[in-house]
Amino acid sequence: GGIGVADDFKRQRVGPGMPGFSYSNYGGPKWRASNIQTSTAWSNIAYGNGVFIATSIASPTTFVARSVDGGRSWRLVTVPSEQWRAPVTDGLGRWVLFAGSSANTNNYAWSDDDGATWTAGTLPVSTTPIGNCWTGKYFFFCAYSSSTSYRCLDCRSWTAVTMPSGSLWRGMAADG
Repeated sequence: GGIGVADDFKRQRVGPGMPGFSYSNYGGPKWRASNIQTSTAWSNIAYGNGVFIATSIASPTTFVARSVDGGRSWRLVTVPSEQWRAPVTDGLGRWVLFAGSSANTNNYAWSDDDGATWTAGTLPVSTTPIGNCWTGKYFFFCAYSSSTSYRCLDCRSWTAVTMPSGSLWRGMAADG
């Protein structure tokens, strides 16, 4: 995860920052500030199925915000208590948030209604998930500095996948 810009692939771009968001209807040359109900630093953002989801990097309280109007306005959503990072979506309404604290944890949260409501989940391993992505069929994450990754079809049941030996995986991306 990290600061970036999310794109709806229709020339609408949204960028997180401090203390809010900026959006562009024109593919980037002209940006406008959008509203948010809290003053915090926003660090991660993703887009899928008409929804932008963003997470903050504030500690110890982490906020998750949702926009359904192209980033013009934002609402805080209630999520299980944790420091969340790197939202991932399948583009069809399902989202996953992984815990982002520096300590190893097995917490994650999932949503199957485009991020409107969130449910706490427990990963099968205590780790810092990194390189999380959607592959077109599965949600994936790498267990930090491990040769094991995990995949999930339904946001609820995670299965270990052994990666090529001799490698400590620290990232993952997919084109699907």
